[in-house]
Amino acid sequence: MPAKGCQLDGVAAVIGSGGIKVTRRNKLLILFTAIPLLLLAVVLLYLNLTDFSEWRDTVSEILSESMGRELRFEGIFEADVGLTTRVEICDIRLANADWSSNATMATIDRFALEFDLLSVFSGPIRIHSLELDGADILLEVSADGLGNWEFGSEDEVGDGEPLDLRLGRSAVNHLQLRYHDAASEDSLDIGLTRFESAGDDSDMHELSANGLFEDLDFEIAGRLGTLSGFLNASAIETISPDIWARSSSKARAGLRI
Repeated sequence: MPAKGCQLDGVAAVIGSGGIKVTRRNKLLILFTAIPLLLLAVVLLYLNLTDFSEWRDTVSEILSESMGRELRFEGIFEADVGLTTRVEICDIRLANADWSSNATMATIDRFALEFDLLSVFSGPIRIHSLELDGADILLEVSADGLGNWEFGSEDEVGDGEPLDLRLGRSAVNHLQLRYHDAASEDSLDIGLTRFESAGDDSDMHELSANGLFEDLDFEIAGRLGTLSGFLNASAIETISPDIWARSSSKARAGLRI
């Protein structure tokens, strides 16, 4: 005969005199909640124990195929995987467009990124910090008006949804940026000694920068638009060329986009 206070009908049970009920539905909810969390913990543990240097060539091949350009990681390739994940890569080399006479578009001594892992799947992608050291970047426009920063075939350029990114902090040290337009013969040479920005994910960013614009020293301090705005080109189009003229005479310039 069942003990008093216990129902054995397969649907619910009363445990002790406290009246704690565990229904079949609650058991299933607990089970379906615990399994994904357990799997996530196992995956994160495995990734933390993985030597990512062995993945270096595989990752570069995947990215090269995606961009239609050769991308090589010639130095360290390290990742600390967790809910907040940090990736550090050294000695990066990106090939230029086929139509260019210059074989290399960019070289980077060190690149480090810290981001919210779950946001990669749920969006928007939240980048806590971005660091770039010792970069040499060449931006070119062909005689046909095609930019070397447009990856993939001509039919693929402009396809797809823009990335939705949120950037918290960025720091760039010793960046050389060269620009050349084959049609107009316009050229530009900018050397950043130091660039820093910090701000809320979706708000204006406080920034400071100093370096060389052509042969003139410049220093800029002000506010800048969000990373998503720049990737969507909406913020870039609002930059007036005279900002550089004002800042190139060692004067401090206010910038708001």
